Amino acid sequence: MRAILNFEHRCNLTCDWCYVPFIRNKPDFAVTIRVLTCLVEYGIRHITIGGGDPTMYYEWRALVKAAKNSGLFVHLDTNGIGLRCSEIDKATLRSYVDLLGIPIDGPNSSIHGLVRGQPKHFEIAINRIRWLREIGVTIKINTIVTKMNVSVLQETAELVRLLSPSIWSVYEYWPLAAGGANRAKWNDPRGSLAAAISVLPQYLGEIRVEKNLCHVRRLTYPIVAHDGEVYVHSASDIDEFQSLGSIFDSDVLQRAFALCTGDRAEARKRYDQ
Repeated sequence: MRAILNFEHRCNLTCDWCYVPFIRNKPDFAVTIRVLTCLVEYGIRHITIGGGDPTMYYEWRALVKAAKNSGLFVHLDTNGIGLRCSEIDKATLRSYVDLLGIPIDGPNSSIHGLVRGQPKHFEIAINRIRWLREIGVTIKINTIVTKMNVSVLQETAELVRLLSPSIWSVYEYWPLAAGGANRAKWNDPRGSLAAAISVLPQYLGEIRVEKNLCHVRRLTYPIVAHDGEVYVHSASDIDEFQSLGSIFDSDVLQRAFALCTGDRAEARKRYDQ
């Protein structure tokens, strides 16, 4: 079983397609550790610690250590801004992180910056990826495919080939929750986003390509906020989340995983690297 733990109350980027609900208080690390304990006791085996950028909080190092020491496969997703090319971050990543995801949304700073709302982020992401490769961290590059960058998806693929991650995870733009308010800007109702993703190869050399279409991602995993709120993709509306309550309520995780009955085969492949 897999769960996503969002460890962030605001993001240091302003991507207006983003579907993560950041409207909550700053993380209380003691509470987040209790949340992690609940997940471990329930029996999850794989955890994605995401944000935005969990590494903007100094406690991220202790969080991944606690997750790894609990026997979990630890996948850390970050935009890389808070990550430092330092000895302490190097030691933490090599000891406690099994897979690190970082975004590349175009073949150059112009397109990537358009998607991420920050032109300078492209250079940050490239530098972090090169450093991560040097220190031996397993990398997953994440690309969100939108109306703004679908025409350069093949050029992006060539850049990804040069950067040589273990996995290239390509996501169809999902007009979900808050980010759905801007669907006219990012979405192509003619289906070009899904079509472009579908024709990508299964492998780019030795890089495995994950093709994440919206309908495939639905109801495959619960998402847990750092304060313990548990939510899943709505069964009735593909573009909404459904909050199930607090992880500290006795039956919430049971209800969450009962709803998350989607095909998990594709996601499981990434943990077999």
